[in-house]
Amino acid sequence: MPSGSHGGGGGSHGGGSHGGGGSHFGGSGGGGYRPRGPMIMHFGRTRYVVRMGASRFISFLVVLLFFAIFGIFTSAVLKSGANSTIRTIQQDYIYYQDMVDYAKLHEDYQIEGTVITKYYKETYKKWYITYYFTTEDGYRVEGYTFSVYDFEDIKDIRAGDKILLAVDGLPLTRDTDSVPMDYGDMPIERDGEYQTFLSQKKGANIALIVCISVTGGIVIIAVLTAFFNKVRVQEHPNDVGTSSNTSDNSTNNKEVENTPKPTYCQYCGAELENGKKKCSNCGAKQQK
Repeated sequence: MPSGSHGGGGGSHGGGSHGGGGSHFGGSGGGGYRPRGPMIMHFGRTRYVVRMGASRFISFLVVLLFFAIFGIFTSAVLKSGANSTIRTIQQDYIYYQDMVDYAKLHEDYQIEGTVITKYYKETYKKWYITYYFTTEDGYRVEGYTFSVYDFEDIKDIRAGDKILLAVDGLPLTRDTDSVPMDYGDMPIERDGEYQTFLSQKKGANIALIVCISVTGGIVIIAVLTAFFNKVRVQEHPNDVGTSSNTSDNSTNNKEVENTPKPTYCQYCGAELENGKKKCSNCGAKQQK
């Protein structure tokens, strides 16, 4: 970045790293094994049991939904960071364009600087030039350009070469800001940082649209799956009654006593077939 109070240090536009590392997943729970049953939902006083196959599918959709929501959050953060950097670059561009324009009208605001070195930054696919100028009291003020140079632009530049700079004030002090005069002839699209963060913003927008679409699709599929696979169960399944007629003969009483008592599914309440350990209604395996 140019030099002095407006420039600061660190990066061409004062940028930094917006990314973060670390894993948010880990650990495994302990405890004994418990057989999984179908998914049970209550609406009012009626209970609904989603069949076993559909229950597993919905569980998968829930996990997928979590990752889709995480993708939405991540994309939104990346987009916000890209927007912030783009605004900073645009503000810098206007500021230094005005500085060059003023120096063109007032030649005493044009000074001579000396090239220190040039270097390439892979992230932005552009070249930088570092330089310095000397204040009236002999202090050396160093600065560096924006990421606007291609190799053809700077291939003949060497350390010690002189370049023309625009400054923001006179006399020259340690806080004097500067920028090469040729920056005034460059459109903002030449800036490698600007192009990089525009691409990041575009990618974040695409990811955001995809994640939102996936989230909506998952919710619709989950609702439809639950609707078409639900088994409605009454709150109180009928119990087998005993005869209240005291005049029944002993033969009928013996038949009632020998009739096996029906059993019901622990999940949906449907009557189980004799000897069956798996419910034919909801597909749940019965616990002992």
